[in-house]
Amino acid sequence: MQPEFNLCALLPVPKNSVRSHIVAINKLLTGDLFHPPETDTLEAIRRHFDSEGFSNLCDSSRNTIVQAVKRQLIQACPAYFTDLPVRYAIDEFFRSQKRKTQVSVRGRVLSPDQVVQLCSAAGEKTYLMACFLSLGLRVSEMTGIRLRDIGGAYYNPIDGRQYDNEIVVRIHGKGKTMRDILVPRWLLDRARTVFEGELFLFETSSHRKYSRQEVYSLITAAAKRVLGFHVSPHDFRKTFGTHMSVFPELMKQTMGHGGWQDGDVYRNHYVLVAPLRPHQIPPMQAVEKARDIRIRAS
Repeated sequence: MQPEFNLCALLPVPKNSVRSHIVAINKLLTGDLFHPPETDTLEAIRRHFDSEGFSNLCDSSRNTIVQAVKRQLIQACPAYFTDLPVRYAIDEFFRSQKRKTQVSVRGRVLSPDQVVQLCSAAGEKTYLMACFLSLGLRVSEMTGIRLRDIGGAYYNPIDGRQYDNEIVVRIHGKGKTMRDILVPRWLLDRARTVFEGELFLFETSSHRKYSRQEVYSLITAAAKRVLGFHVSPHDFRKTFGTHMSVFPELMKQTMGHGGWQDGDVYRNHYVLVAPLRPHQIPPMQAVEKARDIRIRAS
């Protein structure tokens, strides 16, 4: 008679923990119950996948566990590499256990009014917030802009004109890639004046590069204060991508996507966010006043 397994009970961790499921099934695979792991092992894993604790996991967590368990099973089953029927059975089993995940950005795209409200609530960090909303950069890319990466006015080789209101900035992206983007001169000049960076465009008062956590805390705190809900730095990127989705090639170059298909997630919804204008952001005097108040308080 086939034994019943309560794999979640093997560890004193919550049943909805991804780690609990992975470690519990690893205990099953590394034990002496089934060698070689064939049909009986798959049936035991199937019963665990059908259990209530596993079924309640979100799709992404479930797929993470399924993929991890498959890797462990392959390591414990040499027949996977020599016996085609065994390999086919294992592949089909784990393929059937995965769920399709749908990515939606509709609920995380900020409206133009919300964008302006966030910029107005950032105090002396107004222009850091404005750059996030206007450029669609990742946190590491934004905080990693060095002063030496800022070039001159944009020259268009097609029409032979120089556009003094757009500045070329080199961005160091994922995978040691680099790309050039255009930044409005007014926004860049104000950011340099306010932050007074020595090495990076955005530096703290002690001339230190902003950390990811500092940027995250700034954005989430401002959003909860003026909008009443959670907003992450990546939501700014999605907002920017929504506006750029009508220009796939331009979006690929500006946002640093590996291919233009990566921008498909930003389509099929109807919120178009216009670029920020100088009059929509608190003036320099207000930002400098907020900075002076902070300096006096410290």
